[in-house]
Amino acid sequence: GVLRPKYNDWESFFRETQLPHLKECGFVESDVKSVEGFPVTPPAECEYYDFPEALAPTLFKSGEHGYHGLRAGAKAEEWKEIKADLTADSLKIEGHPVMERWETPYMNRLAEIATQKGGKVLEVGFGLAISATAIQGHDISEHVIIEANADVFKSLEEWAKKQPHKVTPMFGLWQDVVKTLPNDSFDGILYDTYPNSKEEQHTHQFGFIKEAHRILKPGGVLTYCNLTSIGVLRPKYNDWESFFRETQLPHLKECGFVESDVKSVEGFPVTPPAECEYYDFPEALAPTLFKSGNATATSSSSVAKATPSVAVHEAAASSDAAGAPEVAAGAAAKVAAAPAPPASGQRKRDKVKQNCTIS
Repeated sequence: GVLRPKYNDWESFFRETQLPHLKECGFVESDVKSVEGFPVTPPAECEYYDFPEALAPTLFKSGEHGYHGLRAGAKAEEWKEIKADLTADSLKIEGHPVMERWETPYMNRLAEIATQKGGKVLEVGFGLAISATAIQGHDISEHVIIEANADVFKSLEEWAKKQPHKVTPMFGLWQDVVKTLPNDSFDGILYDTYPNSKEEQHTHQFGFIKEAHRILKPGGVLTYCNLTSIGVLRPKYNDWESFFRETQLPHLKECGFVESDVKSVEGFPVTPPAECEYYDFPEALAPTLFKSGNATATSSSSVAKATPSVAVHEAAASSDAAGAPEVAAGAAAKVAAAPAPPASGQRKRDKVKQNCTIS
C-alpha cells in the first residue's frame, strides 16, 4: 500500500523490492513463475490500501539442477591417462558423464556456427566425434582438433583417416597446445571440453577463450559449449540474455572481446533424456562471437615453442597429401565414430525458441 504507487508496473516493483530478499531466502529467479496484479476495490474509508490491484505472486521451489559430481583439486595432467569408457552413445571418463549422443542436433548447430567463414577451423575436444563429423560436412580447408585424453585421441586418429577434409589431430592439454599456435591463424573455433575439476566447472572455457582471441583471424568466428556449467546455472535465470549478461559477458570482456563482438546468444532446443546426469534444460547455449579489430600484435612470447608433452599428428584425405602441419599439439576431452551428417543442402535445423542479441 505504501510502495506500489511509487512504481510504474508490478514487474519493476517486484524486481526492486521483493526479488533481492527472495534470493536471500534461497529462491532463484526462475522459481518466480508469475507476478500478478489482482484487481481489488478497497473502500474509500480503508486506512491501509487504496491501490486498484494487489500483489499475487506464484513461486515454486526448484530442485537441484545439473551435475555436481566433479572432484575438487583434480589436476589437469591426470586427464591424459585416465581410461575412457567409450560407447557409440556415450563417453565417460573417471565415471564423469562427458558426452552423450542426444547432443547431436546441438553439436551440429555449433559446427554450423564455427564453419560459417570456411577456411581453417580449430576444434577443442573430440568426444564422440559428433561436432567433428558435422564440421567435416562443411566447406573448410583444414580441421585442427585438440584432444587431451589418450583413449579418445586414438579414436580421433582412426576417425581422421576417413574424412573428406584435411585433419590435423593434436594430442595434449589445450593449456599446452594453444601456446604453440600462431596469432590470427584460424577462421573459426569451436570449444567444447570437460572441466577437469570442481573449481573450474563454470569458468574453464574462459581460460581458453582468452587465447582464442589471439589465434582467431580478425573477423573470425568463435562458439563454445559448457553444458556441465549451464546445466547448473541456466535454471536460475528467466532468459538467455540475463544468463549470458551476468555469467558469460564479464569474462568474455576480460578475454579481449567487446560487447559488440557478441552477434547472437541462441537458446537451441535440445531433448536430454530423463536419465541424463548433467543436463535437464530444454535449450542449450549456442553463442556466436566475431573477433573485431586488426591483426594481433606479435610479441616474442605470444607463441611458445612446442614441448615434448605436445604432439602433432596429421591425417589428411588423399587430395590433401603433402604439407607439414602449421601448428603443434593437443588438449580437452570427447570421442567415437558418429554417423555422417546429411549434405548441407539436406540439413534442417530445429526451430530455435530464443535468439537474442546482446547490444
